[in-house]
Amino acid sequence: MPPRSGAGFTLLEIMVVMVIIGVLATLVSLSVSGRAVDDRMEAESRRLEQLLRLASDEAQAKGVELGLRHTVKGFEFVTPDTRSGRWRLIEDGMFRPREVLPPFYLELRIDGRVVAPVPPAPRESKDDDDAADEPERRSTARQDDEEERKKAEATQPQILILSTGEITAFTLDLKLKELPTFYRLEGNALGELRSQRTIGQERR
Repeated sequence: MPPRSGAGFTLLEIMVVMVIIGVLATLVSLSVSGRAVDDRMEAESRRLEQLLRLASDEAQAKGVELGLRHTVKGFEFVTPDTRSGRWRLIEDGMFRPREVLPPFYLELRIDGRVVAPVPPAPRESKDDDDAADEPERRSTARQDDEEERKKAEATQPQILILSTGEITAFTLDLKLKELPTFYRLEGNALGELRSQRTIGQERR
């Protein structure tokens, strides 16, 4: 009688196929996940770039000075108060404070040195408004007060956006811990901005 030909797969062959399918599925999942993270980083970087461009246009169009602060939560814009001259937080509208949610984070460099993030600027309270309406002599005396000095420091910008179109030269990176790819936003003293995807070996 002729020998029977094999009509099926052995258990070992089935197990090998299942392992291969599992590996391929994992690779596809990691690829899709990595792409989603990269897209999110790019979108966040573009948003920051557009806000800075709009802030520069706003400063030139209205003849006002603006500032950018890199905070522990994200970033915020400030502008000089017309009465006290002290920088105050822009709380509403297009230039309201923005958060950069974990696991992403920002890294600011000015003159090649890393600038540590600062606490968010304090919100303006009714007491501050009432104090600004006091007599000028009291306002002048208050300028040397320790509390007033602390308020000024708490809203000091790290990047100046001037009405002349100039800005503080800076490098602002949007990163994800343990990921070598990040997005870099650069600005020079002439107010020119450039955003690019960068691959490096830097770690937080």
